[in-house]
Amino acid sequence: MTNVTFLIGLISLTSFVILKIIQSGFFDLFFTGMYQIKRFIFRKSNTETRIENQLSEDFQLQKFKKGAYEWTLAISLTIALSSLVMSLLGLILFYA
Repeated sequence: MTNVTFLIGLISLTSFVILKIIQSGFFDLFFTGMYQIKRFIFRKSNTETRIENQLSEDFQLQKFKKGAYEWTLAISLTIALSSLVMSLLGLILFYA
């Protein structure tokens, strides 16, 4: 049981760290480069351009995305820390 708890803690901590790195803007240059390559290879239709403009101007959607992102960060950090603490306590109790 301690191993499973430790694995859950590591997986959720890894997801937290990945989300935090993406939030910091570390991959922005890479993502913009891939977007430019996509635009070069595939042309955008007028409908796609219109929909992208509507989505970028939708403040409620942007607020929802930001809230969901922050909520996911908080939940993954909470799960990671509690799982790691529980696995360490299980190890201490097992070997004590």
